[in-house]
Amino acid sequence: MINYFNMKLERLFLSAIVNVEGILKDVYSDTEFGSGVFSDKSHENLFKALIRFFGKNGVVPDAEVLKSFISNYIDESNKIFNKQQQLEKYAVIIDKIYERKLIFAEIKQLPSVRAELLKLKKGRELQKTIDRVYDYLEENEVDRAENTINNFRVDCLSEADVSDSGFYLDSFQDRLKIINDKKENPEKFSAIKTGIIGWNPDNPFDNHDPISLDLFLDGGLNKGELILVVGDSGAGKSFELMEITYNALKQKKNVAYFTIEMSRWKAETRFDSRVTGIPFRDFKTANIDKKEINEWKNKLERFEKNNGKLYITGFPRGCTVDSIEAKLKEIQDVKDVKVDLLVVDYLNDIKPVDRFGNKSSKDWDVQGEISWSLKQLSLIYDMPVVTANQGKSASGLSKFKNQSNGLVFFKRMKWSDTAFSPLPSQHATIIIGLLHSKFEDNQYSNMINHQIVKNRDGETTIGVLTFPNLKVCRINSFTQFNNARIKFDSRKNDIEDLDDELQ
Repeated sequence: MINYFNMKLERLFLSAIVNVEGILKDVYSDTEFGSGVFSDKSHENLFKALIRFFGKNGVVPDAEVLKSFISNYIDESNKIFNKQQQLEKYAVIIDKIYERKLIFAEIKQLPSVRAELLKLKKGRELQKTIDRVYDYLEENEVDRAENTINNFRVDCLSEADVSDSGFYLDSFQDRLKIINDKKENPEKFSAIKTGIIGWNPDNPFDNHDPISLDLFLDGGLNKGELILVVGDSGAGKSFELMEITYNALKQKKNVAYFTIEMSRWKAETRFDSRVTGIPFRDFKTANIDKKEINEWKNKLERFEKNNGKLYITGFPRGCTVDSIEAKLKEIQDVKDVKVDLLVVDYLNDIKPVDRFGNKSSKDWDVQGEISWSLKQLSLIYDMPVVTANQGKSASGLSKFKNQSNGLVFFKRMKWSDTAFSPLPSQHATIIIGLLHSKFEDNQYSNMINHQIVKNRDGETTIGVLTFPNLKVCRINSFTQFNNARIKFDSRKNDIEDLDDELQ
């Protein structure tokens, strides 16, 4: 069995608690760091005694007071040491931890020491769980083994990964520190811009200047938010997720991109197309000559040098939110890449957890569980999480309406337009709705309407129209944008005729 303990670290932290000003107060309000982090029983009891004394008196006890107070934690059933012998043992430990004076380097390392003790604690608990599971499997009690594993994960999340509590006034200095940090380093807290740019549909052609979708989102996507991109099949949801990813990378943000719908190869070659401008079909059919291969290599090298890191994971057999979180932890902890944005393509393909039995991933309560879990990831890891959700199909011309200026336009989407379940809409912070024009005889058929269906607690709006070049996986195509503008100016009468047909 692996020994998940480190006596030296335990003594170091106990010394810090009694010798470094303010540490005991921090530990007292830290619900995650409990007595269970100490593998040695005497260390655990000393910690309990210190916490109990501080809770009653609001001060750190001196060594002699603690020696007296520790008598409340003597094990009367101990057959090896009587009460006096135990007190003598504690007195030696107390003298050592009070006499030790921590140097600056050791004090600076305390956050990492705390994290290591928590890791060792989880390791001990996991080892015990593995032993119990092994015993159950030997007895052919598979259900009990599975429940033990599931309960272990729930326990770990409830006490560590999700817990964030404390007394309101105790955290004032922490809040003040964050406010000052925001003032001094605003770039650390700035929203990630979607980078989606097009025409504002409220006045699309009187002003030819492009406008950013981020203006309608108060600057972009903030930490701790779940963003849904909703649209029918073929509306461009995957391209939208890729465009948001691409623009985040251009802002030097690191992105973890998870695809369930596509293979990793397909996702990567789509990004190759977006970065290089080489049509995606050429990658798909291997129709790339030596000149293009050199261009491909050179542009990727420049992109890597000047932009954030992109980590792509394909789940060809599907995945749960737990699988996504496990991979996210690996990227951050093992690959040592701080992830700024999590993108999942897409929500409706994520598998339910085992407790839902044989239910489909499309069942309304399963969809709610998945969206809520993604929302929790955004809060726990303090980053935006962007995913796509299938919209209810709009048949024929029912999704179009006519504008007085002759533009064939789109009807407003609603929260209820998400397919399968309304729960993801309730859990989302922002909903971006997509509608794609598909009229073959309309020169503006390749036009995507972006609607802000839900905007935190703010106003909803029809955001921007974009004219993408999907051959190279671009939602933002200024060439298409300008072509569409010129065509509109020269063919207003044709579009008005199309309006008449729609009536």
